[in-house]
Order: sequence, then structure tokens, then C-alpha cells
Amino acid sequence: DKAENYLRQWIGRLSSTKTAKKHDAGWRNRKLSFIHININKLKNNDKLRKLLKDKYGVASLTELSDDDLVDVYFTVASWKQTAKEKQK
Repeated sequence: DKAENYLRQWIGRLSSTKTAKKHDAGWRNRKLSFIHININKLKNNDKLRKLLKDKYGVASLTELSDDDLVDVYFTVASWKQTAKEKQK
């Protein structure tokens, strides 16, 4: 578990660099996949839809700019972390 967490953190750091979007063709798709997978696990579809509508004025993740997508990615990551802490 510790090794997996460590590697995931490094992957996260690498994919968060300013040049990651330019050099990694799958960057956006991985962000979208992470959001979809975790929203489904957390059963937060309505919460995500509300966030997209209220904060970003869009109905779909695909309508977000790269910067807004990163913001939503980190928001979902925080929801995931909060849920994980509640389980302990």
C-alpha cells in the first residue's frame, strides 16, 4: 500500500507540471477518467453536475478548459480523500 501510494503521488506530480499537457497526449483523458471513476464510486453524480453548472457554467466535463478540468480533478480528489478519512 505504501509503495503504491508513493508511486501514485509521483505520477500525480508529474502529470501536474506545466509541460505535461504538451508532452502527454493522454493527459486530458486520464483526468476525465479519474473524475468519472471516482464520482461513480462516491455516488456524487448530482454533486458534480451542480458544481459544473454553478461554478463553471457547463453541463459536461468535456466543455471545461484544461485549467478548469484540473480544478475539478482536485475537487474530486478532495472528495475522495474526505470519504476515505470518514471510513477510518
